[in-house]
Amino acid sequence: MTWQEFKTKFGIKDEVKGLGWELLLTLSHKKSLLSSKRLERFSLFASSLSMCIIYFGLHIHTITVTEMLLIVGTLLAYAGFTMVKTEKEKLPNSTTDGEQGE
Repeated sequence: MTWQEFKTKFGIKDEVKGLGWELLLTLSHKKSLLSSKRLERFSLFASSLSMCIIYFGLHIHTITVTEMLLIVGTLLAYAGFTMVKTEKEKLPNSTTDGEQGE
């Protein structure tokens, strides 16, 4: 079966193919429309948030306030760290006075 036959049989559109290609490019050193750093940060935060929600759901009747504060505090600290890193990447590269040459 050729790729064209596979696409026709299973209805794979070019948009899905393009998204898959862009995701693949984020793993290489080639230029991509998607940011591999942001994808990595999102996946780490989403998985940790999911694990916390599952933990809360399984231990809802026995969880203490201290455990809840530790888990939520850790998640909020990580979210803040991610936001700071993202904002620093958006800023233009500026040199400090000590780094400027004459």
